[in-house]
Amino acid sequence: MDNLKHYNFLKLVPPNALREIKFGALKGKSDINPQWRYEAMTSEFGTCGIGWKFEIVDMFIKDLEDGQVMVFVKVLLYVHENEKWGSPIPAMGGDFLIVKDKNGIHGNDEAYKMATTDALGTAMKMLGVAADVYRGFNDSKYSNNQQAAPAQKTQTKSAPPQQEQKEPSLTHITEEQRKKIGSLAKELSLSSEDMKGIMLMKYKIDSSKNLSNTQAGEMIRGLKQFSEEYMTQGSAADDKVLAASIK
Repeated sequence: MDNLKHYNFLKLVPPNALREIKFGALKGKSDINPQWRYEAMTSEFGTCGIGWKFEIVDMFIKDLEDGQVMVFVKVLLYVHENEKWGSPIPAMGGDFLIVKDKNGIHGNDEAYKMATTDALGTAMKMLGVAADVYRGFNDSKYSNNQQAAPAQKTQTKSAPPQQEQKEPSLTHITEEQRKKIGSLAKELSLSSEDMKGIMLMKYKIDSSKNLSNTQAGEMIRGLKQFSEEYMTQGSAADDKVLAASIK
Protein backbone atom coordinates (compact mmCIF):
# COMPACT_ATOMS: atom_id res chain seq x y z
CA MET A 1 0.00 0.00 0.00
CA ASP A 2 1.30 3.45 -0.95
CA ASN A 3 0.84 5.52 2.21
CA LEU A 4 1.65 8.72 0.33
CA LYS A 5 -0.72 8.14 -2.58
CA HIS A 6 -3.30 10.74 -1.54
CA TYR A 7 -0.75 13.01 0.14
CA ASN A 8 1.39 13.36 -2.98
CA PHE A 9 -1.63 14.11 -5.16
CA LEU A 10 -3.05 16.72 -2.78
CA LYS A 11 0.15 18.51 -1.79
CA LEU A 12 0.64 20.47 -5.03
CA VAL A 13 -1.07 23.86 -5.29
CA PRO A 14 -1.51 25.55 -8.69
CA PRO A 15 -0.41 29.22 -8.86
CA ASN A 16 -3.98 30.37 -9.60
CA ALA A 17 -5.09 28.97 -6.22
CA LEU A 18 -2.66 31.22 -4.33
CA ARG A 19 -3.71 34.79 -3.52
CA GLU A 20 -1.26 37.49 -2.51
CA ILE A 21 -2.06 39.17 0.80
CA LYS A 22 -1.83 42.93 0.25
CA PHE A 23 -2.25 44.24 3.78
CA GLY A 24 -1.79 43.41 7.45
CA ALA A 25 0.94 41.42 9.17
CA LEU A 26 1.11 38.91 6.29
CA LYS A 27 1.42 41.52 3.50
CA GLY A 28 3.42 40.22 0.53
CA LYS A 29 2.76 36.57 1.32
CA SER A 30 0.06 34.29 -0.08
CA ASP A 31 -3.05 32.50 1.07
CA ILE A 32 -4.73 29.37 -0.35
CA ASN A 33 -8.08 29.57 -2.13
CA PRO A 34 -10.52 27.48 -0.03
CA GLN A 35 -12.51 26.46 -3.10
CA TRP A 36 -9.38 24.85 -4.55
CA ARG A 37 -9.15 22.67 -1.43
CA TYR A 38 -12.68 21.36 -2.05
CA GLU A 39 -11.87 20.79 -5.73
CA ALA A 40 -8.76 18.82 -4.80
CA MET A 41 -10.69 16.69 -2.29
CA THR A 42 -13.44 16.03 -4.86
CA SER A 43 -10.90 15.10 -7.52
CA GLU A 44 -9.18 12.62 -5.21
CA PHE A 45 -12.08 11.14 -3.21
CA GLY A 46 -15.29 12.00 -5.06
CA THR A 47 -18.26 14.31 -4.58
CA CYS A 48 -18.73 15.87 -1.15
CA GLY A 49 -21.19 13.73 0.81
CA ILE A 50 -20.26 10.63 -1.19
CA GLY A 51 -16.47 10.46 -1.27
CA TRP A 52 -15.77 12.87 1.57
CA LYS A 53 -17.88 14.72 4.11
CA PHE A 54 -17.68 16.71 7.32
CA GLU A 55 -19.71 17.38 10.46
CA ILE A 56 -19.78 20.48 12.64
CA VAL A 57 -19.75 19.08 16.17
CA ASP A 58 -19.09 22.17 18.32
CA MET A 59 -19.28 25.97 18.22
CA PHE A 60 -18.40 28.47 20.93
CA ILE A 61 -17.36 32.09 21.30
CA LYS A 62 -14.69 33.81 23.37
CA ASP A 63 -14.74 37.43 24.55
CA LEU A 64 -11.37 39.18 24.31
CA GLU A 65 -10.21 41.90 26.67
CA ASP A 66 -10.26 44.63 24.00
CA GLY A 67 -13.95 44.17 23.18
CA GLN A 68 -13.46 41.82 20.25
CA VAL A 69 -15.23 38.46 20.15
CA MET A 70 -14.00 35.30 18.44
CA VAL A 71 -16.02 32.32 17.28
CA PHE A 72 -14.59 28.81 17.11
CA VAL A 73 -15.92 25.84 15.16
CA LYS A 74 -14.92 22.20 15.56
CA VAL A 75 -15.38 19.86 12.60
CA LEU A 76 -14.89 16.16 11.91
CA LEU A 77 -13.71 15.33 8.39
CA TYR A 78 -14.28 11.89 6.83
CA VAL A 79 -13.13 10.26 3.59
CA HIS A 80 -14.66 7.18 1.97
CA GLU A 81 -12.32 4.49 0.73
CA ASN A 82 -12.43 0.72 0.29
CA GLU A 83 -16.24 0.83 0.63
CA LYS A 84 -16.20 2.32 4.12
CA TRP A 85 -15.83 5.63 5.89
CA GLY A 86 -12.54 6.24 7.66
CA SER A 87 -12.07 7.51 11.19
CA PRO A 88 -12.93 11.19 11.79
CA ILE A 89 -10.21 13.83 11.41
CA PRO A 90 -10.91 16.53 14.03
CA ALA A 91 -9.89 20.17 13.67
CA MET A 92 -10.83 23.59 14.95
CA GLY A 93 -11.01 26.94 13.19
CA GLY A 94 -11.64 30.45 14.40
CA ASP A 95 -12.40 33.97 13.26
CA PHE A 96 -13.53 37.30 14.64
CA LEU A 97 -17.28 37.71 15.24
CA ILE A 98 -16.84 41.22 16.67
CA VAL A 99 -13.89 43.09 15.14
CA LYS A 100 -12.08 46.16 16.41
CA ASP A 101 -10.25 48.33 13.89
CA LYS A 102 -9.44 52.00 13.21
CA ASN A 103 -13.13 52.66 12.49
CA GLY A 104 -14.31 51.22 15.78
CA ILE A 105 -16.01 47.94 16.70
CA HIS A 106 -18.30 46.19 14.23
CA GLY A 107 -19.74 42.73 13.58
CA ASN A 108 -18.62 40.17 11.01
CA ASP A 109 -21.57 38.28 9.49
CA GLU A 110 -19.14 35.91 7.74
CA ALA A 111 -17.46 34.80 10.98
CA TYR A 112 -19.12 31.38 11.34
CA LYS A 113 -18.54 30.54 7.68
CA MET A 114 -14.91 31.68 7.85
CA ALA A 115 -14.30 29.73 11.05
CA THR A 116 -15.74 26.61 9.41
CA THR A 117 -13.57 27.13 6.33
CA ASP A 118 -10.55 27.56 8.59
CA ALA A 119 -11.34 24.32 10.44
CA LEU A 120 -11.78 22.37 7.21
CA GLY A 121 -8.46 23.66 5.88
CA THR A 122 -6.74 22.44 9.05
CA ALA A 123 -8.39 19.00 8.84
CA MET A 124 -7.57 18.64 5.14
CA LYS A 125 -3.97 19.52 5.91
CA MET A 126 -3.73 16.15 7.68
CA LEU A 127 -4.46 14.43 4.35
CA GLY A 128 -1.78 16.46 2.57
CA VAL A 129 -3.94 19.18 1.02
CA ALA A 130 -1.60 22.09 0.12
CA ALA A 131 1.26 20.43 2.00
CA ASP A 132 3.87 22.07 -0.24
CA VAL A 133 2.60 25.50 0.78
CA TYR A 134 2.76 24.72 4.49
CA ARG A 135 6.25 23.29 4.08
CA GLY A 136 7.38 26.42 2.25
CA PHE A 137 7.85 24.89 -1.22
CA ASN A 138 5.39 27.36 -2.78
CA ASP A 139 5.06 31.13 -2.56
CA SER A 140 3.01 31.19 0.62
CA LYS A 141 2.55 32.97 3.91
CA TYR A 142 5.19 30.60 5.31
CA SER A 143 7.73 30.57 2.48
CA ASN A 144 9.47 33.86 3.20
CA ASN A 145 10.56 32.61 6.59
CA GLN A 146 11.63 29.26 5.18
CA GLN A 147 13.76 30.93 2.52
CA ALA A 148 15.40 33.19 5.07
CA ALA A 149 16.69 30.30 7.17
CA PRO A 150 19.75 29.36 5.02
CA ALA A 151 20.96 32.97 5.01
CA GLN A 152 20.82 33.05 8.79
CA LYS A 153 22.84 29.85 9.03
CA THR A 154 25.47 31.17 6.60
CA GLN A 155 25.79 34.39 8.54
CA THR A 156 26.21 32.47 11.78
CA LYS A 157 28.97 30.31 10.27
CA SER A 158 30.97 33.25 8.95
CA ALA A 159 30.74 35.22 12.18
CA PRO A 160 33.87 35.27 14.37
CA PRO A 161 33.86 32.80 17.26
CA GLN A 162 32.48 34.20 20.47
CA GLN A 163 33.07 33.22 24.04
CA GLU A 164 30.35 30.94 25.31
CA GLN A 165 27.68 32.94 27.10
CA LYS A 166 27.14 31.51 30.54
CA GLU A 167 24.13 33.67 31.42
CA PRO A 168 21.25 34.08 28.91
CA SER A 169 20.60 37.58 27.61
CA LEU A 170 17.49 39.24 29.02
CA THR A 171 16.46 40.14 25.47
CA HIS A 172 16.44 36.54 24.22
CA ILE A 173 14.52 33.41 25.14
CA THR A 174 15.99 31.57 28.09
CA GLU A 175 16.65 27.85 28.22
CA GLU A 176 13.99 27.53 30.93
CA GLN A 177 11.44 29.27 28.68
CA ARG A 178 12.41 27.08 25.72
CA LYS A 179 11.88 23.91 27.77
CA LYS A 180 8.55 25.21 29.10
CA ILE A 181 7.26 25.93 25.58
CA GLY A 182 8.33 22.45 24.49
CA SER A 183 6.61 20.88 27.47
CA LEU A 184 3.33 22.76 26.85
CA ALA A 185 3.44 21.91 23.13
CA LYS A 186 3.83 18.23 23.98
CA GLU A 187 0.97 18.44 26.48
CA LEU A 188 -1.28 19.94 23.76
CA SER A 189 -0.12 17.38 21.15
CA LEU A 190 1.25 20.17 18.94
CA SER A 191 3.70 19.22 16.21
CA SER A 192 6.75 21.31 15.28
CA GLU A 193 4.79 22.51 12.21
CA ASP A 194 1.90 23.62 14.45
CA MET A 195 4.27 25.63 16.65
CA LYS A 196 6.01 27.10 13.62
CA GLY A 197 2.65 28.22 12.23
CA ILE A 198 1.76 29.97 15.51
CA MET A 199 5.09 31.80 15.70
CA LEU A 200 4.86 32.83 12.04
CA MET A 201 1.38 34.28 12.53
CA LYS A 202 2.28 36.16 15.71
CA TYR A 203 5.92 37.17 15.26
CA LYS A 204 7.05 36.20 11.71
CA ILE A 205 9.55 33.85 13.39
CA ASP A 206 9.83 30.17 12.45
CA SER A 207 11.91 28.91 15.38
CA SER A 208 11.56 29.32 19.14
CA LYS A 209 15.30 30.00 19.43
CA ASN A 210 14.70 33.33 17.67
CA LEU A 211 12.04 34.49 20.14
CA SER A 212 12.76 37.35 22.50
CA ASN A 213 12.36 36.94 26.23
CA THR A 214 9.07 38.87 26.09
CA GLN A 215 7.71 36.90 23.13
CA ALA A 216 8.59 33.62 24.84
CA GLY A 217 6.67 34.76 27.91
CA GLU A 218 3.66 35.57 25.75
CA MET A 219 3.87 32.14 24.11
CA ILE A 220 3.94 30.39 27.48
CA ARG A 221 0.99 32.38 28.84
CA GLY A 222 -0.99 31.77 25.65
CA LEU A 223 -0.32 28.04 25.63
CA LYS A 224 -1.28 27.77 29.30
CA GLN A 225 -4.49 29.72 28.67
CA PHE A 226 -5.39 27.53 25.71
CA SER A 227 -4.73 24.39 27.74
CA GLU A 228 -6.92 25.58 30.63
CA GLU A 229 -9.81 26.96 28.56
CA TYR A 230 -10.07 24.66 25.54
CA MET A 231 -8.54 21.28 26.29
CA THR A 232 -11.27 20.73 28.89
CA GLN A 233 -13.73 20.81 25.99
CA GLY A 234 -11.93 18.01 24.18
CA SER A 235 -11.22 20.20 21.14
CA ALA A 236 -8.29 19.78 18.76
CA ALA A 237 -5.67 22.53 18.76
CA ASP A 238 -5.43 24.86 15.76
CA ASP A 239 -2.81 27.48 14.85
CA LYS A 240 -5.24 30.39 14.60
CA VAL A 241 -7.01 29.45 17.86
CA LEU A 242 -3.73 29.33 19.73
CA ALA A 243 -2.42 32.50 18.10
CA ALA A 244 -5.51 34.33 19.32
CA SER A 245 -4.75 33.22 22.88
CA ILE A 246 -1.27 34.73 22.75
CA LYS A 247 -1.40 38.45 23.57
